[in-house]
Amino acid sequence: MTRLAIEPLHLHVVAADAAVGLIPPAAPHGQTRLPAGNLGEVFDDEAADPVGAGDRTRNRMQSLIERGRYRRCDAVMAIHQMQRDNDTATALVAALPRAVFTSDAVLPHEATHSDREVALQAFLAAAALDLSPIILAYGNEPALSEVIATVTERASDEEFTDLGNTRHRIWLVDDRQTQTALAEAVGRVSQASVVDGHHRLAAARADQTANAVMVELFADGDIELLAFDRQVVMSASDVAAFVGQMLQQPSIEVVAETQPRRPADHREFLFHASRWYRARFVEPASDLVAGLSPVRLQTEVLAPMCGITDPRTDVRLRHWPSTTEPANLSPDRLDAASVYFVPAAVSMEDIHRVACRRRVLPPKSTFVAGKPPPGIFVALRVRYTTKIAENTVA
Repeated sequence: MTRLAIEPLHLHVVAADAAVGLIPPAAPHGQTRLPAGNLGEVFDDEAADPVGAGDRTRNRMQSLIERGRYRRCDAVMAIHQMQRDNDTATALVAALPRAVFTSDAVLPHEATHSDREVALQAFLAAAALDLSPIILAYGNEPALSEVIATVTERASDEEFTDLGNTRHRIWLVDDRQTQTALAEAVGRVSQASVVDGHHRLAAARADQTANAVMVELFADGDIELLAFDRQVVMSASDVAAFVGQMLQQPSIEVVAETQPRRPADHREFLFHASRWYRARFVEPASDLVAGLSPVRLQTEVLAPMCGITDPRTDVRLRHWPSTTEPANLSPDRLDAASVYFVPAAVSMEDIHRVACRRRVLPPKSTFVAGKPPPGIFVALRVRYTTKIAENTVA
């Protein structure tokens, strides 16, 4: 069985004095006004014009590199630490070779959309670079934690605070001894689950020229998962009909809710249809995966009662990260001509169970709170990875 294996990358790392104007916040930023030209805008027109967006991204990144906004770092791995309030998450940035990222050592847990994969593949081919690592999570591995802790004992190579008040610290690892220690520790990990970047992984697997992908490896304890709320747009008369149907469902108990709070139990969900309701499935699900909130909501409510049979393509379905308590949602989010659903969040333990069973959840089942923003690390595809022992371009 293939296990995880990593290689150094040829990277460009954002310079600290340029980061605040370029890098969007890691954490949900609410009403924070982002500066024009931040790299979060890069993907805005990717779906509509992937090749054009890729060309613009490539030209812009080349200009930034030429103007000294990025630091060239050959044959490195990196440790990336993010700190916000009292929460600290530390990850390893490296390359996964094709033999690894196409194997069962890397397990997705969410369904992807083939059209999105094709568009993303075209965008990445035109851009000829990666701006965002695929986020992977693994169970506790003391050997890896120990090597990372040793690296972070020294002063960081780059440090900046983004507009969301997340402090980023970066340590570059360019010595062969430490790279080997990191690679050997990662080799103890048999499998890692994809937390963010399912479409990027699918696009890379489909692209036979993709010899490696940039990943950021987190221990489970450093990942905070939130749910994605669902909003189904429908007419006001359909909203009333949906409420009537829910109240008559023998398999679901529904009560009015005056103080809506996010559910923790996967048998419960909230929905807003002119007012808040709390719903609970009467019977337990047939198995663990079927019982997870986004799965059960899709199969027992959205599909049969709202007609959302394909959540990947139905334009009536919208997704919102659950960064705000239901009672504090803005009135425009709770449109009278829609039903707003609030499921329970999925845990990292749930994710690993789904992935190990080779099952997938509906799209947008998990939201990574404070996930690394794009543009901190840039890997040019023309010169991607380096073998540790040989120190030659792969």
